[in-house]
Amino acid sequence: MMNSKQKLNALADARRGVLVPGAFNAMSAKLIADLGFEAIYVTGAGVTNMWFGMPDQGFMGLTDIADHTARIRDAVDVPLLVDADTGFGNAVNTYNAVRTLERAGADCIQLEDQVSPKRCGHFNGKAVIETSEMLGKMGSSQKTENKAR
Repeated sequence: MMNSKQKLNALADARRGVLVPGAFNAMSAKLIADLGFEAIYVTGAGVTNMWFGMPDQGFMGLTDIADHTARIRDAVDVPLLVDADTGFGNAVNTYNAVRTLERAGADCIQLEDQVSPKRCGHFNGKAVIETSEMLGKMGSSQKTENKAR
């Protein structure tokens, strides 16, 4: 039987579209998995809206999303794609965020290239960081993937 990371790799290798509904807690993730979806997106906006009752504007920290990811991982065995916002800081913070979310059960991590304070991707008025800064963040997160192989 394949683990969730292997399942995600198989989905990517199949080179077909995959619907990935967003979950904001373990119950919503169980419903998504029970409906037969092949992967789940742990949505930063959804968690922030559900947990804090606030818009997705950087109110949630790494510990918050890691805790939710771990609870969701305990509830389902499908691949989890996790919203890590901007990596919660610079390249060093991003490296820590990726490692923390991997330990919590993330199979894939989405990083945004927004300046801080970030705005929800659904809102207008966003600005992005310099390419060199984002490449540094991606390089730091790539180190954890290489260690996992």
